[in-house]
Order: sequence, then C-alpha cells, then structure tokens
Amino acid sequence: MYDKVTFWIETNSKKAQEVVSKLDNVKATKAKNGITRYKGNYKQFFVAVNGIGIYLCGSLNKYYFGDNLRNGTREDTMEAILGLSKDLGLDLMKAKVVGLELGVNIETENPVKEYLQNLKEMTRRKRKEVGSTLYYQNADKSRADVMVFYDKLKQMRAIGCHIPAEYQGKNILRCEMRFKGRLSTTIQGLKIKGEDLCKADFCSRVVNEMLVRYGSIAKKEQRYKSGMAQNYTEQRLWEAEMIVGEINAAVYKRDVRNERLLRKRLKLLSKTKNTESQLTQELRNKLISWSYDFKSGGEAPNEAI
Repeated sequence: MYDKVTFWIETNSKKAQEVVSKLDNVKATKAKNGITRYKGNYKQFFVAVNGIGIYLCGSLNKYYFGDNLRNGTREDTMEAILGLSKDLGLDLMKAKVVGLELGVNIETENPVKEYLQNLKEMTRRKRKEVGSTLYYQNADKSRADVMVFYDKLKQMRAIGCHIPAEYQGKNILRCEMRFKGRLSTTIQGLKIKGEDLCKADFCSRVVNEMLVRYGSIAKKEQRYKSGMAQNYTEQRLWEAEMIVGEINAAVYKRDVRNERLLRKRLKLLSKTKNTESQLTQELRNKLISWSYDFKSGGEAPNEAI
C-alpha cells in the first residue's frame, strides 16, 4: 500500500477554518502579506493551511490500519482516502498528489540482514548503507527515486513503537520506493490526483517501477544442485508469461509508459542467472506475489464526499 503521501488541495477560507478546527497541536504564524498560516496534526497526518490551500502529508497505511505493518491493497487505499476526505470535509480524490512512497513488508525465512548482504550494486544508482538500512539512490539526492531496504521490526523497536503479538519473533523486511522530485515526470508524465492512486493502471506503473529497480540490482550468486536450478528456471518462465500478458494488456490500452516498464522487467528477467542466491530468489518471488495482491481492488468512485 502507499505509505507516505502528500496531498495539495485548493480551498476557500471558510473550508480552511473548518479543517483547522479539527487539528491537534495547532500553531499559527502571520506572513508578511498579512495571511495567517496554520500547522497542526490530524491523526497520522501533518497538515499545513494557508490562504489558498491545504497540504496534508502522512501515512495512509497508519491512518487506515493504525500501523504500517500490514500490506494494503488498492481497495484499502481507496477506503483510506475516502475516510480521510470524510473526516476533514475535503475531496481528496480530486487533490493533487505531490509526494508519494510505496512500501511493502515481506516476511522472510531468515534474518533480514542476510538478505541485505545479498543485494549488491544497482544500475545507475549508488548503493549506500546507513546503519542497518540499505539505500539505492541517485547521485543527486533531490531527484528521481530512492529504493530502501531495512529490518522493519528493528526500526520499530528503535523508535519505541509497539509491535503486535502476531509479529513477535518474525523476520520482516521492509522495501520502500520513495518517489522524489516532480511526480509527473518520475511516474507517468501527467498530473497525479488522489483518485489515480486507486486506479489499476496507475498502481501497475508504480509497482513496475519498483520491480524494475529491484531487477536491476546485482545479486550474490550461489551454486545449486541441478534440480533446484531447474525449479528456478521454471519459476522465471512462469513470471515471463505473466509479464507478457501484462504487456499485451498495456498495448491494448495504449499505456506506453507501463508497456516500456514491463519490457524492461522482461529484459532484466532474461538476464537473471540460475546461480542467483536462494535468499534473493525468495525475496523476488515474494515481491512478485505481493505486487498482484496490491493491484487487486476496486476502482475510484466519481465522488469522494
């Protein structure tokens, strides 16, 4: 599910005051032009209100589920945006999306650090380890996108978050795709609205951006017995068939951007070796499985309020 999302919506002063009245920890400052600006919090969102509009920045996952341990679907995204819209009296389906992060939690069979050690260099991105977190980012930190891997439960313990009983003793690898800069050029070449986050075609593009990035990471190699190598070959053939099906659908819809991403995935898949480590094979298979779960769900309705 989308984790951190930043919305911008234009509004009038009356509506702005209604929103301000619902915020916690409100701070007001007066600008040189005489306009009073407000900052505050609403549940999991930071909210800034000025004379012409409202910024909201926060985790849809935390707002909807209460945490970002569970992986939501497209339908959950729609329900979260509708709920936040109703709470604040705003139509966030029509709001501009100016910041976006996609996150997934993967339960792994082994400790998270072992998987991170198997992820090597990425094409056109700099690999950087900060503590126990692994980053792949552009040399210019303000541009393009950043892919991040870390131990989710370790991170929660470090900041004092409660870990539900059902997650105790598990290994949870967190993978995030943080889109930076102008989303219109990073993702789809169009202005993005809240309703786009609920649409199948847009979700497919964002997920394929993440899968292309993962596919371009060099993986640690490992020797296998012939039977296991054959099994991995069959898995890749199945994945290739699924990608070809998605390419045909993108061509039919004339979705050029998504078609290009899918062809990149297919090309990267063809270069995958049978000697890729068992840990990264597991991680890739679980990412693929999650991608289909995430893209399932309902379309955005016409009206949010």
